[in-house]
Amino acid sequence: MNSSDSSSFAPHQYPYPSTLNVVNFASIKLSTNWKKSFTNYLPWKTQILGLVESQDLLGFIDGTNPPPAEMVTVPDDMTMKEIPNPDYLLWRRSDRLVKGWIIGSLTVSALHIVVDLKTARDVWIELQNKFDRDSQDQPCEEEDSDEKFSDDSSESEDHPAEQSVKEKVDEKDLSWYVPLCKAALRGNWNSAKKFFDQDGAAVTAKITVNLDTALYLAVGTGKAIHFVENLVELMPTEALALQNIVGQTALMVAAIVGNTRAAVILVKKNPALLYTKDGKGNLPVHCAAYCDKRETLLYLLSVTKDEIKHSPFEGQIGVRLLIAVITSGFLDMALDLVQHHPSLATLKADNGDTPLKAIARMASAFPSGTRLNYWERLIYSCVPVELKNYHNDPNRGDIENPLYGTVGSLRGNYSNIVYKRLHARLWGFIGLLVPIIKHIQGKKLIHHQALHLVKCLCEEIKSLNDWHSYSFHFGFPVTEAARLGIPEIVEEIVGTYPDAVWYYGADKRNIVQLAVVNRCEKVVNLVFQMVSINII
Repeated sequence: MNSSDSSSFAPHQYPYPSTLNVVNFASIKLSTNWKKSFTNYLPWKTQILGLVESQDLLGFIDGTNPPPAEMVTVPDDMTMKEIPNPDYLLWRRSDRLVKGWIIGSLTVSALHIVVDLKTARDVWIELQNKFDRDSQDQPCEEEDSDEKFSDDSSESEDHPAEQSVKEKVDEKDLSWYVPLCKAALRGNWNSAKKFFDQDGAAVTAKITVNLDTALYLAVGTGKAIHFVENLVELMPTEALALQNIVGQTALMVAAIVGNTRAAVILVKKNPALLYTKDGKGNLPVHCAAYCDKRETLLYLLSVTKDEIKHSPFEGQIGVRLLIAVITSGFLDMALDLVQHHPSLATLKADNGDTPLKAIARMASAFPSGTRLNYWERLIYSCVPVELKNYHNDPNRGDIENPLYGTVGSLRGNYSNIVYKRLHARLWGFIGLLVPIIKHIQGKKLIHHQALHLVKCLCEEIKSLNDWHSYSFHFGFPVTEAARLGIPEIVEEIVGTYPDAVWYYGADKRNIVQLAVVNRCEKVVNLVFQMVSINII
């Protein structure tokens, strides 16, 4: 068994581009027609090799990146013990990804051949042994291409959806576009330009079975931004709005994978892309929020305007965005949305979800849901945080009396302001030297943002002055917070609307009963404390 010295924690050896989906990049599924004795193995192999090579994962199928030892020995006090090898775990993760790509591009008949094989290389070798010779014996005349790249009759009957998709694709055989797919995946502009010189229509052509364009593939991989720049320059403005089979534009792909630089290029040439919806009614900002792409989301929010006829920050589309931003943990952006568009706090999505429900499910966003040791608690109590809340900043000045508001506040609090700024800068410098301090400061900031967000949401709901609205908006969040043990939410909701203490959850228990059953001592103590001082 190898020693721990031989194990090197090297994730760069084992890339893991999990955001890529073989369905988006492999337009040809490996199929076989037993009655006519042919397969489409060669074009299928070409596209898979292009995908794997472009992600630096070829070693997993050609054998040049073999698996490391599964276990390593490490010292344990006076003895040695075996533990899982971190390198092997990384290798296995990448290998399973490649294997999943290959299996995802097989039809049912081909899948049966490799269903029991363990590694990507095992699957690749088996398919090569089974189909390579048969494919080399097949004629390649143009008139046979439609037949060669279709599934057998029985499989076509089993997959009518695939047939309908293929009917939407240009009559030109998709195998023609395999070199262009490889160039787009690798970010090889020279190869793509040669292809475009030969076939000018390919600039805007749908080159995969999912109706993806070369721009879609290039943006999705993010290999070379110059490829996207050059291709966008070649394409007509309206062609940037082309959508694939699920209604996604290239800008939505950029949002999904977090390709901010590509998003900037696309929006600069066609700002209307910001307001183009996909098949589910989502905008690019929704895609970025759903996929936790913070940098891209910040950019899209900054350029998406609400002064249009159908504002993306109002109604159903707006509340879905707010809920997605909260669920992704971007509470600073959620606060900004609520402060600029307060009506979103009182809306509910089509599925019945609300912003307050969303934050009530996030126990880790509150101090009560975060476990710290003694030293971490000490740092937590000392480290400063600053909410960038310009709407409620008392030092911004009085609107009706700006001179008094600004000068007066500075005159009375000058020493305090200077102290706070020096204190914050000192801790910021310490945080650069001691990463754990910066980490704890980040947690504390999230806690402050979460508490402030709950307060803002409750205030907006309270302004409705409607009992039925209170019951709907406060009922689930207060019972869910009691079940999860989040006293901060319980306190804010019950303080805003005392009758919320009597709400019952789906299991017919009120918040005290839920807290007792789930052993949430802090919630129980809070409720009894509020009763003792006549808050409820």
